[in-house]
Amino acid sequence: MQVSPFVDQIRNALRREPSIVRVLEAQDKATIASCVEAALKGRLQGQGAP
Repeated sequence: MQVSPFVDQIRNALRREPSIVRVLEAQDKATIASCVEAALKGRLQGQGAP
């Protein structure tokens, strides 16, 4: 199974325990799942979010 480079970047960002992770693009299921994981941890800001 090939992992999207976006997934790797999101996971690496979460390891550093940031206050915010901003994702501008999520095109595949694995990336979207990683975005949901980040959001559940309270760290995801989507594009266009207030």
